Amino acid sequence: MRVNKFDFLVDCFGECFRVPLEVRAELKRMKINPKLKSFWEGFKDFENENPGKVVEIETGSDKQKLFNFIKNGGFFGQIMGTGESAALTHAMVENGSVASNNLRDVKEFCERQNIDVICSEHILVYGCLQGLIENEEADKIWELMKEVQTLPQEEFSKIFKRHSDVMLSSLKKRGF
Repeated sequence: MRVNKFDFLVDCFGECFRVPLEVRAELKRMKINPKLKSFWEGFKDFENENPGKVVEIETGSDKQKLFNFIKNGGFFGQIMGTGESAALTHAMVENGSVASNNLRDVKEFCERQNIDVICSEHILVYGCLQGLIENEEADKIWELMKEVQTLPQEEFSKIFKRHSDVMLSSLKKRGF
């Protein structure tokens, strides 16, 4: 089963994603959790095989000013974490999306800024729609993920039914 495997993200999204250096630092903490260690190891492999996919915010740049503004609550008065601020900054500057399960912090910001948010349930639906995993395996993965993350308690099959039409349309638009 592919739970907590970074290569699943690579299979789903290929060349389309970048990881902010600040998020990398947060991912590194996964290596001490036996249930998440394989995700960190997969990320390290990805990083070694794909130079330039871990992106930095250059000191003194306009991007850094935007990062600091977001982090300090400059947009809506909501102070953000370092990883969230970095992801939001890159998404704004590069017209991208944000992948996060921390919807409490990023959802309203992304809605106001018209930034797409991708979370674990979306990634599993994408994987099913692209034929990378079967729905039954996604259901098992979802149950295992709920053990280490705060996620909706419903079964994955219900999530798939709710999201699949919209995501299929989105995949086609993006050329997947």
